[in-house]
Amino acid sequence: MAARRLPFSRFSLWLLFLGCLSLPGAYFYLEQYRQGICLTGLSRDVPWGLYVAQFTFLVGVAASSVVFTLPAHFHQDQRFARLLLPAESLAIGAVFSACLFVFVDLGRPERLWNILLHPHPGSLIFWDMIALPGYLVLTSLLFWLRWNRQRHGIPPPPRTGGLLTLSIFWAFSIHTLTAFLYAGLPGRDFWFSAILAARFLASAFCSGPAILLLLALAGQRFFRLSPDPQALRALLRIITYTMGLTIFFFLLACFSVFYGQIPAQTASFAMLASSSSLPAWCLGTALVSFSLLACPAARAHPVLLPLSLVLVLVSIWLDKGYLFILGGFSRNPFGQAAFYAPSLPEACIALSIYACGALVVSIGLRLGSAEESGLRPEPGRGAASPGRERKGAAGEKFR
Repeated sequence: MAARRLPFSRFSLWLLFLGCLSLPGAYFYLEQYRQGICLTGLSRDVPWGLYVAQFTFLVGVAASSVVFTLPAHFHQDQRFARLLLPAESLAIGAVFSACLFVFVDLGRPERLWNILLHPHPGSLIFWDMIALPGYLVLTSLLFWLRWNRQRHGIPPPPRTGGLLTLSIFWAFSIHTLTAFLYAGLPGRDFWFSAILAARFLASAFCSGPAILLLLALAGQRFFRLSPDPQALRALLRIITYTMGLTIFFFLLACFSVFYGQIPAQTASFAMLASSSSLPAWCLGTALVSFSLLACPAARAHPVLLPLSLVLVLVSIWLDKGYLFILGGFSRNPFGQAAFYAPSLPEACIALSIYACGALVVSIGLRLGSAEESGLRPEPGRGAASPGRERKGAAGEKFR
């Protein structure tokens, strides 16, 4: 007896699920617009919270597309050139979500017009407002040009190389500007660091590729894709090196604070460490993930490999997506302790924005799921795939 075919595909159900997930956040945002920021956990001592923290994390994910664009454009590496469509899809979804987090953090969206009507070149927020929408438009244009060329089999336009070069420098600039927004506040001792931009970029270059690798491993049936072993093996090495750099830069910051005994910075670090166990979890997951990634046997294991990538994302999200904001506002300018915890409406709005970003990424991956994308289509439903190839496939891809 033939099995009945579902009226909707798995992908359509996934999009429907993401759309439903965004509804509670839309309701709470309307309530926040009506009642004000008092609906959140923000206060006079903690004006930045979960929204700005997620903005920081997602800008790093968007900037990580340079990991693929730079070797593909400057070094003509075809392994990374075939991964540009999925990487650009991820960058578009991430920067779109980052812009939404800025939008909801303003409380009153009409305040955006103040920046446009009264521009101030000395303000980093002014340049950040130009950089983020500009990067969104530029990356979307590059995605459309590449997808159109792939779909119709036409040669790339002659000026595509210039746009790719511009996107490389633009990707570096958006996360560097984000770091300057924090480091340019000398009253917040926790953020006052000369290597903050380097820390941000190193963590960005391992978080974005880790998400793409997890999508390649977990989304084979979802997007009808299968990872290309040669391309993703090189990507895994990049994640390992940049994760090691992230840990190294963090240890450098700890040394300069505690060995130099700078009172204000030492107090901020001590208050953050004593407020909860999350800093220990952040450092612990980072060390465990790096240890697993540095071990060839763990990289070849079908369970340990996804686990190490998940731990990479957990550690980077805890660092940039929560603890970094918490540490900067652990003390107010008068040296008094300040406490912050996200409210339920804040969490629902953040979850809905992530759902919107995931919807954009899903559509982009679906459009780019062709042979040139570096993620090969799986065999059809009627074709029988070899059993041995499926067993331990994740491990064999990264040996």
